[in-house]
Amino acid sequence: MKNQKLTQAKINAYDEFYTQRKTIEKELKYYTEQFRNKVIYLNCDNPLKSKFWQYFYDNFNNFKLKELISSHYCENGSFSMSYDGDFEKVKSLKNGSFNDIECFELLERADIVITNPPFSKFREFLRVLLVMNKDFLILGQVNMLSTKETFKHYKMGLFKLGYNFNHNTPFDTPFKKEVAMGGICWMTTLKMQEDIKEINFIEYDEQRYRKYDNYDAININSIREIPKDYKGKMGVPITYLKYHNPREYKIVGADFELIDEHRFILDGKRMYMRVVIEKIS
Repeated sequence: MKNQKLTQAKINAYDEFYTQRKTIEKELKYYTEQFRNKVIYLNCDNPLKSKFWQYFYDNFNNFKLKELISSHYCENGSFSMSYDGDFEKVKSLKNGSFNDIECFELLERADIVITNPPFSKFREFLRVLLVMNKDFLILGQVNMLSTKETFKHYKMGLFKLGYNFNHNTPFDTPFKKEVAMGGICWMTTLKMQEDIKEINFIEYDEQRYRKYDNYDAININSIREIPKDYKGKMGVPITYLKYHNPREYKIVGADFELIDEHRFILDGKRMYMRVVIEKIS
């Protein structure tokens, strides 16, 4: 029992990262026109603390929102809060978790879900949004795409990566200590302007690139090492997805989709996750 409580405490601590307002403003500024006359639901946010709530509350009239709703899980008493531009309404909740029936009812009212969901429950959270067919703009780690289910949804085009991909994103914590995390990105179903990142590709050199022991593709360790003139398959880091240009390259699949061993082997060494791409002729 003691070990179970310790494990749960670690999970809870892992989920307690609060998005800073500057992080929110940097990404959400691109979507403000899509917020017009919409019900925005922050389904993992305590409105008394959340910078998401603060951001939308302060800009309610500027964005011409229809309604702002927030709910969250709390051991000491969960509640939801809604705001229509004039009045705030507070309602006690039995649970407050995003997958609770009361929050499903709030989700049905919503047009767009915007939040930083619990990292430990990200797959379940994303599944709920897709099943409910809700637009969303959520914060997560790019490594969350390394699971079969989430990567499949991405490859199917059910969501895309947002404008900002940060290698060192600061978060607040319950202990009033700022913590920086790498590989933080936004995932969304909202409309985006084309945002193709320029990469200074280099020319292919057979002596430089090695093929995997268990798959016919060359290994790429860095985005800038992608050879612009190579016609075969290439295994690139998952961070490539932020730079993906579908007019130039096609995504063949992730390593765990392509081989039984789950990961590629190079010179006898197991590699980190790779996404296989191939240049479009």
